[in-house]
Order: sequence, then C-alpha cells, then structure tokens
Amino acid sequence: MSKLTYKSYSWDKEFEIKGYFSDDKSKVVDHEANSGILTYSPNEIILEIFGEFSSDDEIITNFGHPIDKIYGFDSHGKLLILESYGSPFGTDNAPGFPLRKYRIKNFKIFDINYQLFPNKNNFKDLIVELIDELEDTKVQYYQFSFDHLADWIDKPIISTERDFEQKDFNIEVNISNYPSTEVLITSEDLKFKDVPSYIFSYDALSVEPSYRIHLSSPTDRKVSFQKCYDTSIRIEELVEMLSEKPLSFETIEFLCEKRQDNNWAIIKGKYFVQHSRKNIKWDKHELHKISLNKLGDNFEAIINNWFDKSEQLEFIVRSFTANLHGTPYLEDSFIDSIRNLEVFARNFRGEQRADISKAEDINKQRVFDFINKNIDESFKKVFRNRLKYQRQDSDLRKKLLDLFSNVLGKIGKNELTEASISSIVKKLYDSRNYYIHGDEKSKYKNLVTDFNEMYELRTLCQEVLRFYIFQELGLEYDEEY
Repeated sequence: MSKLTYKSYSWDKEFEIKGYFSDDKSKVVDHEANSGILTYSPNEIILEIFGEFSSDDEIITNFGHPIDKIYGFDSHGKLLILESYGSPFGTDNAPGFPLRKYRIKNFKIFDINYQLFPNKNNFKDLIVELIDELEDTKVQYYQFSFDHLADWIDKPIISTERDFEQKDFNIEVNISNYPSTEVLITSEDLKFKDVPSYIFSYDALSVEPSYRIHLSSPTDRKVSFQKCYDTSIRIEELVEMLSEKPLSFETIEFLCEKRQDNNWAIIKGKYFVQHSRKNIKWDKHELHKISLNKLGDNFEAIINNWFDKSEQLEFIVRSFTANLHGTPYLEDSFIDSIRNLEVFARNFRGEQRADISKAEDINKQRVFDFINKNIDESFKKVFRNRLKYQRQDSDLRKKLLDLFSNVLGKIGKNELTEASISSIVKKLYDSRNYYIHGDEKSKYKNLVTDFNEMYELRTLCQEVLRFYIFQELGLEYDEEY
C-alpha cells in the first residue's frame, strides 16, 4: 500500500490513516482515546483499534445501541468523523490488549487551521465544538470528479508546439481563458461550473491537467453537504446515461470556512465511501457528441430536465446504472430492459386503455344491473370492483407497440419494420410474463430462449429507452452515441 498524504487521498487509491479514535467526541484528543489504523480501499473501509471502546461491552452484555459514529484525530492533526455499520465485526489479540475491527460506511476528513479559532487554548473543548458544527456539514462550495471527467468535459487546457528548426518543444497551459460552463440547477438552487487545474511535476518535467465539477449556492450562502452529494450522484448518473459507461467518483472535496481577507481555507475536507469500481475505456471519438463542450448552451436545459424529471426517471435510472456497474445474468438484464420500457411508458406516455367494443360495454352494464337488483348489499361492492378491474399485463403489448412504432426509421434503421415490430412486441411480452410470473414454457409461444436473440433484443430495448430519455432531456438522439 502506497504512502499517501491528505492532499493525494482519492477514491481510486488505497491508503492508511493512523491516529486516535473514540466513540465519545469529548475524548477524541484525551488519553482515553484508542490508537488505531483506518484502512481505505474502494471495496472496503476498515477501522482497527487497539483496545476497545467503552460502549462495546454495553452492546454485548446489555444490548446497548450499536456505535453509529466514531471520531478520530490523525497523526497530522486532521479531524475525522466516521459512520460505522455498528458493532465490531472481528476481534484479535496482541500481547497485552485486544484488537477490534469496525466496518465503516463512509467518513469525512477535515483539514483545519486551528490557530484561527478563539478557543485554541482549550484544545479539547475546541475539538468538541468543531465536531458539533461539522457533524451536520455545511459547505461554501463542493467539488468532485469522476472517471474520464476530462474526456467528458473535452476542453483542453494544454497545448504543445514544436519548432523543428530551433529544436524546441513548448508546452502552454491556458486557464485564464478557459470557457467554463456555468448553469443554475433550478430545482436544487445550486450553481454548476466546471473548473480546470493542472499538476506540474519537477521530477518528470510533466504537466497533467485536472478537472472538477464545482457546486455552490448562487447567492454565496452555505449549503448542506448532503444536498451537494446527492446532486453530484445525479450528475454522474446523467453522464452514465448519456455515455452508457459505468462511472465512479475519484475525488469529493469541500470548503466549510475561509478567511474573508484572503480566501484561504480555515476548514476544508474530503469525503470517502465504500464503493465498487470498473476499469472502462472511453472512446473520445465515439462519445464526443455528448461531451460538455459539444452540448454547449443546450446543457442548461438538459441538466434541468434531468433534475425536474428525476422522480419519474428514478426507477429506470436505478435499474440502468445497476446493470452498468454489476455483472447481471443476461436473462435478468433482458427483463430489466423490458420493465424499464414499461415504466417509461407509464410515467411519460400515459396509461394505455384497453379498447372495449360497444357490444361488450352493453353486456357489462347488464351484469351491473343484475348485481344491483339480485346480490346482497354486503357483496355488491366486491363484484362491481371485480368487473372494473383491468389487467395491466393486457396493456403492456400496447405500450411496447406504441414505443417501438414511434421510433421506426429513427433507430435500428436496418432492423425495424412494421412487421418486425409486431413480432418483437410478442416476444418481449411473452418473455417478460414468463420470467416474472413463471409457469410452463409451453404457455408462452413467443418466449425468447436463444441467448443471441435475447442479447440483441436487450440491446434494442436499451436503445429505444435511451432514444426516449434523450427526447425527454431535450437532446437529439443519434445512433452514434
């Protein structure tokens, strides 16, 4: 495990933080605190302490409350607030004392300039005051990055020029004229801005560009850290939907307090969560049309449509991104793709009512009349409701037919025809019902069992879904996306 410092801590690296930890905020810089090591890796965050917290025995013997919060103070003076899964999951022994291990959900680490606080002479009380303030973290700004952010933004800040006559090679970094995209996410009352920077290595004589998405209040007031975090997740999901690539955060950092005279940070921090990562390739040529640079002035409408319709899209996005990040069975992802179309049709295109003939309607009314005249009062409502009930399954075919018919000639130009759409809808309908409800295969004549066909239909369903989501976002769909 490489030795990193606060400045280089990031979500895609592994590192250790050594310090003192306690479940009591008043003892985190006290002699009663336990020394320990916090080990971070993307898949797992483990806190190992020497000794035990005072409340551990209460949990074991008196069924006390599990430890939700743990506080830490590292060897470089950084303050930590950790959220744990509760009771210790493992114990060990070293000569003279026990070792306890805790699984950690997430943690914040704060870099604090303690000299600028009036209570600095009573350091123990100062730490308690700071923890009380920082547990419900309010930030002046919040910024984050994720995999391939530079590729998605697509606004180079480094240019090179080679002079063959003078045998010179010039590198120029241009940040002052950077064309930042600034938009207001209206529903969240947060300002979005892409911010560039660069890292110069004197040892390797190299320049590496770096980008962040910056979130802040449009009125420069403090905002909730949790609100910013939730917003950043939805922005990342937007890029995942546009690109069909699984993405993970690389950094999340924030500023809590700054000096008014020179804007230097008084309290700043970083945030880490246990998560899974995938190594993916980003083809800039293939995905250039969905880059922030290419979207240009349309991006404000796109991101606001994404947030305004987030409730209607929530189920679809959760299913779509889960399939991107996971490795589901083909059958499962196939059924998910059908279900997502069904949910989209219900949320965005209204309910498709089953057509009832005039003769059926007349006879249905006769049955209602018979119930009203001949059935006991206590059962009338039961039978009326049974007649009113319409199976939702019967509408699925109409929903799918509507969705596929309206993309004819717009996607899958070499695959979709009016005749093929009818066949596809029958296959999707029977396959969905079989895998959802079970029963004998013989009852589903159009059930898809060939894996190659299943893969092709799943891909087609996903393409149809993206076409309609792009439409809802105000973005013209192109099969090259």
